[in-house]
Amino acid sequence: MISWESVFPFWNALSDLQQSELLDNTIIRQYSEGEGIKKRHGIYIVSEGGLLVYVVHMSGRKRILLQGKESELIILTFEFLNASENMSLELRAKKDSEIYFIPFEAWEKFREKHPEHQKFVIDVLSKHLLALSTSLYEGMENIGKQLAMFLLRQFDENEKTYELRISHEELAEQLGTTREVITRNISILKQLGFVETGRNRIQIVDPAGLQLYIEQDVD
Repeated sequence: MISWESVFPFWNALSDLQQSELLDNTIIRQYSEGEGIKKRHGIYIVSEGGLLVYVVHMSGRKRILLQGKESELIILTFEFLNASENMSLELRAKKDSEIYFIPFEAWEKFREKHPEHQKFVIDVLSKHLLALSTSLYEGMENIGKQLAMFLLRQFDENEKTYELRISHEELAEQLGTTREVITRNISILKQLGFVETGRNRIQIVDPAGLQLYIEQDVD
């Protein structure tokens, strides 16, 4: 069962009628692991499992753009879905999942009645657009630099945690490449003394060195 309070920070401030307005317009669907999810303008909320949003480049390469965990939401507006002519978005269930969906038309009616909650949507969309712009920027770099950027971003987002629990397969999916390419580039970063590795584990030894590796002009 989803915790609405953890999804919408303003939930307890709503009246019973206001809460019912959202609940009555919420569609609940179950998906198998890896199953495609129809793209629609609206709010996707993960009740169980997980939701992956891939960005698909014109070349056919794709990488994970957004990940929704349990009790997290992803907002897809028309503008966000059409943010770039060079890429499209694809949605899939990360594992066996239950996803709640609120159509944007229903949310708009709710927002018009309660404009004080608009900031919540703006904050969420700002994070999505940052992820999209980051993907566009990193996608122009070679895989070695993309890998270094990803590791540093995880390092910063996880309160300077030096050890990341992630497999080569997961990294390949994140960066839109193959396991072999990831393994080769991790080996290079390891030889340079920037990381140490173990089974499904990468330890960042030299964050400053990774940053210099990213900034160097020669690919």
